[in-house]
Amino acid sequence: MANANTNPKPETVCTRFSRINLDPDSVREFIGWLCGMDRTTILNHGEIEQDPAESIWGWNAPRQRVAKLLWQLVHRNSDDRFFHQTFSYGASISTDETEKTLAPIQARIRWALEGTFERQKEDRQIRQGDWGECWWLPLKQTDYIRKQLRKVTAEIVQQPSEYDDSLRYELNYLSTRVAKSIEIPCRDKARWYVGVRDPQICTCFVNVLGDDGTEYPLKHSSRAYLEKEGTGYEWGYGGAGPYALAESVIVDALDGDIELCNKQLIVDFRADFIEVHPRDEDFRISRQRVLKWIQQHGLLEAWKERRLAVTQARRDVSKKIKDVLDRLQHISQSGGLLAQRFDMVPATFEAALCLDLMRMLESSDYAMQCARCKLPISHDGSKRGNHQRARARRGQPVYHEECRLEQARTRKKLYWRRKASSKEFRESERCRARFNRTGH
Repeated sequence: MANANTNPKPETVCTRFSRINLDPDSVREFIGWLCGMDRTTILNHGEIEQDPAESIWGWNAPRQRVAKLLWQLVHRNSDDRFFHQTFSYGASISTDETEKTLAPIQARIRWALEGTFERQKEDRQIRQGDWGECWWLPLKQTDYIRKQLRKVTAEIVQQPSEYDDSLRYELNYLSTRVAKSIEIPCRDKARWYVGVRDPQICTCFVNVLGDDGTEYPLKHSSRAYLEKEGTGYEWGYGGAGPYALAESVIVDALDGDIELCNKQLIVDFRADFIEVHPRDEDFRISRQRVLKWIQQHGLLEAWKERRLAVTQARRDVSKKIKDVLDRLQHISQSGGLLAQRFDMVPATFEAALCLDLMRMLESSDYAMQCARCKLPISHDGSKRGNHQRARARRGQPVYHEECRLEQARTRKKLYWRRKASSKEFRESERCRARFNRTGH
C-alpha cells in the first residue's frame, strides 16, 4: 500500500479515455489533460505525482505522445510537420467526426477493462493472485491486447541535451550573484556604444566601439551568458528591449559593476536616452557621456571606491568561470550533447492505450469498476484510492466521486419515499407541522 503522505498518481490514460464523451470539445479537453494543460491539473500542481519525463521530453513523453497520436487520428493526418504547424493547446478540434472515429476504440478499451473486472471477481473466489501469480485478462481480451502491443516498438528516444543550458545558468549565477560583475570585452576609456538596425530581419545589433575601431558585441549584464551578445536590444520606446540596452550600457560603462546598477537608475537612463531616440535612426552614445550622467546622479564616487573590491570579487570566481567555459567549449567542439532514454513507442493511438493498460497491470495495479456507472476507476495511490482498493478486494461497491454523491442522493430519495409511504409517518409529520404552527 502506498504511503498516505505520498502524492496521488494521475489517472491512467486508458481508464480516463474509457469514460469521456467523444464530442469535439470533450476530446479537446482530454488532449489538454494528457498534456497537463487542463484547469484541474494546473490548480492541483504539486499535489499530484508528476512524471518528470512529461516536463522534459515534450512530445516524446508518454502522455504527450498519446495526445499527439489522438490529435493526428481525429484529423486523419499522421504527418509530423502538419501537426507542429497546426496544433496549439486549447484550440478547437477542426472536425465533427470525433465520435465516429473514436467510438469503436473506446468500446474495445471498455471491453478489455471489463475483462479485468471479470478476472478480479473470479480471483476473489479462487485467490490465485494471493500466492504470486497474475492472470489479468480473459483469453479473448488477451488476444486483442497482444495484437495491439505488436504495434509497439522498443526504442531509444533522444533529443538535444539541456546540460549546456544549465552550465550557462551556472555562469550567469557566478557572474551576477557571486562576483556581482561581468568581464567586459573592451576597456578603452573613450569607447562608444553603437546600435544599428537591420530592416530585413527586423533585428538590432549593438556593439562596443574601441579606440582603434574594433567592434565588440555588447554583453548582457543580468542575463550574461543566457542571451546572445549584441542582440536582444531595442530603442525608441519603453519596453524590455530598451531596458536591456540601458542596463547593459550602464554596466559596461561602469567596467562590469552590476551591483551599483539599480533598477531606478536603469529606468531613468532609459527615459533620458533610449526611449527618446528615434527608432529609424542608428543608436550612438559615448562612455564619457554615460559616466557624466551617472555623476549627475551622485554614483560616480561610489563606483570609484568599489573598483578594487569588484576586481577582487571577479578574480575570486575566475577559476570556476574558466572551468565552466572550458566545458562549454568542449561540448561545442564535440558537436553537442544528447539526452537519451529507453521507451516503448506505440505506432497508433489504440496501441498507446493498450500499452498504458499493460503498464497499469504490470505495476501490480488495476482499475476498479464503479458500482453505479459501471465505468473504470483508476487506482491513484491516494488514501481514498487505497481505501477503495481494499473495498473492491472484499467485493464491496466503489464509486467515482461524482457517482458517490449521486448515489447518496439516490439513497436519500429512496429513504424518504419509503418513509412517506407510511401512514404513521405522514400522521406524525402533520402533528409536527401543526405544533410548529400553533404551538399545541
